[in-house]
Amino acid sequence: MLGFLHSKKFWGLIILLVLLFILVPLVLVFVAHPVKQNPTGNVNGKAQTLTPTANTELATFNGAPIKVNDLNSLAKEQYGTSEAKNLTPNNLNILLNIYVERKILDSQNLGDVSTQIAQVEKTTGLTGNLAKYEAIREKFTATGIKSWIIYSIDFWLPPVEDLSQASPERQQQSTDVNNALDFAKTALQQGIPVFNIATQIVKKYPSIAQILAVNSLTFNNPTNNKANWNNPVAYYYNKNNLDNPFYKTLYTITATSPVTKVLNDGNMGGHVIKIVKINNPNGILDNYQNWLKNQESSFVITNNALKNIK
Repeated sequence: MLGFLHSKKFWGLIILLVLLFILVPLVLVFVAHPVKQNPTGNVNGKAQTLTPTANTELATFNGAPIKVNDLNSLAKEQYGTSEAKNLTPNNLNILLNIYVERKILDSQNLGDVSTQIAQVEKTTGLTGNLAKYEAIREKFTATGIKSWIIYSIDFWLPPVEDLSQASPERQQQSTDVNNALDFAKTALQQGIPVFNIATQIVKKYPSIAQILAVNSLTFNNPTNNKANWNNPVAYYYNKNNLDNPFYKTLYTITATSPVTKVLNDGNMGGHVIKIVKINNPNGILDNYQNWLKNQESSFVITNNALKNIK
């Protein structure tokens, strides 16, 4: 008996029993409680990997499906591959947005844009469709969106809600700004060039020379010259600026309006605005990005792997 206890067979049997005692409960637990999978078929809730074919639908635009195969030419242009199905979901998402924007621009029927394309190629170095659609975008903006062409004299001061509690220096600056704006308003009404007005303000009100701007650009550059400032500037409508007194006033000004003085909130200075021209007065009252976003309202991502990409 003692010999059997010290034999290899005995100890082998003991090891086998121990293993069975440990493993059997684990197997039973696993069978009773299998690993749960999410609806995408992946463990731990990870996002589904997109493995598209050429005919995989990614989105719809105006009710028409956009499939992977529709993005092949764009994939070649943007990423150097002729098969969009080989790209990542992020890349496909970028291509979809470019594809839809171009569809929208094509639908504007802007006619011949060869002159604009040549100019874009010359100034940017872009070629092919990159130059074409940049030219179309610029032509649409120039001919379809309302813009105000203006001269402005501008001042900005740190906010002081209660001017009577401000330092004497700050109070004097505020007084000088108001006087300078009145001076600029009268001078612009008289047709005096904006550069001449700015140089006179610098001499008359030296305490505010460093915060003077013309057409929203700081005027205190020692190399100032007439040619830098006597070209008016275009401002396009943007609803995000409606809380700003300058823009809120500008967007209500018509071509027949007189020179207008605008004070900023919180005693923060102000502006004098002179309209030179209003382009496309009956055009779309919005900037390009807001207009485009509105046009994309029927663009719907339908592929689950792309829906959560920002």
